[in-house]
Amino acid sequence: FIGTNAAPCLGTSTAADPSYAQELQEPDALLSGELLSSTALKEPITASTSSSPQTVRRDGIEASTPSGSSILVRRPPGWYFVFYIRMDPGGRLHMYPDVGNGPYRSLPEVDDAINQHLDNLRIPRRGEELGRLPLIEIGGYEKDNRCLVQALVEKYNDDHNLLGDFAYELKDFLQIGVMYEDQRYYYHINFTTKTKGAHKSGCAMDNLFFAELSHMQGKDEWVVSCCCVIKPTANGHCYGCRNDGKYGLKHPNNSDAYSGGHLDGCLPLD
Repeated sequence: FIGTNAAPCLGTSTAADPSYAQELQEPDALLSGELLSSTALKEPITASTSSSPQTVRRDGIEASTPSGSSILVRRPPGWYFVFYIRMDPGGRLHMYPDVGNGPYRSLPEVDDAINQHLDNLRIPRRGEELGRLPLIEIGGYEKDNRCLVQALVEKYNDDHNLLGDFAYELKDFLQIGVMYEDQRYYYHINFTTKTKGAHKSGCAMDNLFFAELSHMQGKDEWVVSCCCVIKPTANGHCYGCRNDGKYGLKHPNNSDAYSGGHLDGCLPLD
């Protein structure tokens, strides 16, 4: 069952289902962007965001998210693949899924690993016969979401110095809501975690998390503006998730904890 006594906090590369890919790709121009290039070194993997909350009370639990926390998102053009990249406190880059031998010292190293992985694959590109795809790659969007959440969980562990048995590990990805407000895309996510040492302490309770990421259209940097443990009874209001059909997605009771979802609107049409 899901508990709330844990410390507060803040997917496998696959060929995605085209119907699902359209849901996220159409409002998200960055997902069809090119692989990291040498010029990307000029772009910081973290950026200062003064509008991001620093430390707030959420459902009676103190939760803080370092300003400027971000994750880079890449989809190689012509492939049904997505990669998430984060930087640890030591400046090393971690890729999800890791198709090389990370962590990496630079973005060009990430580039090389992705390109080598694609070169080694023997699967069709878009427009070719889907029947040739390995079964493990079909319907893989849920694995992509797990990769994103895995990056969030490990970033949280780094940001809060949680090591060994005290570190969180992902248990289940639950759902994600997408919305567009003030020329910015927002993603609200629910997932559950457990501590790695839970089996030793006899504490088997799951921790329910809420996370919010956002980005400007055409940008490949997703800012992590909120990530926290919430109670299963949390009932914060969100127009965005409601309009996206994610009625069961849980939000912090304190609506100031998240930036998106306060306007009653719809995703723009392409």
